[in-house]
Amino acid sequence: MKKTNEIRKTDRLKRIVPFCLFISLLLLFLSACSQIDCPLNNRAYAVYKFMNSVGDSVKITDTIDVSTNRHELEDSVLINKLTGKSSFSIPMSYNQPEDVLYFEIYTANYRYIDTVWVQKESRPHFESVDCNPVFFHTITGVRTTQHAIDSITIKNKNVTYDSSKANMHIHLRSSN
Repeated sequence: MKKTNEIRKTDRLKRIVPFCLFISLLLLFLSACSQIDCPLNNRAYAVYKFMNSVGDSVKITDTIDVSTNRHELEDSVLINKLTGKSSFSIPMSYNQPEDVLYFEIYTANYRYIDTVWVQKESRPHFESVDCNPVFFHTITGVRTTQHAIDSITIKNKNVTYDSSKANMHIHLRSSN
């Protein structure tokens, strides 16, 4: 009789141990999950769109490079050899009140360099304590030299994750 009781206890233990392991793993998995989906790219990108004089979006035929100065006073290329596109997006800095961009525009006969200054206010955007810090921006002004770029207008001053709206329209000179 004693052996049958011991066999029953070991049978129960054989069933209870896997069940407890399963419940423990399930609880561990559920506690590790977060309800917030953090964005994979936590930078806000400004969207630039090329426009003609009538106000229609156009694809550029020239080649454009866009670079900027970083804190180490070295140029950093943001866009390299862009052609055949009607828009592009570049990240905005979060620790400077103004971004300085250098547009190198290569036409069939000339090379132009325009400097663009984008003034902005950066504001922290909180999603979750699980996510990395994010900064959204409000564009307060833009100015440019006018070698190949005729003008730049602000169309959407709020720079967020929404890349469906152009933030700025670039009007190139018609002679280029």
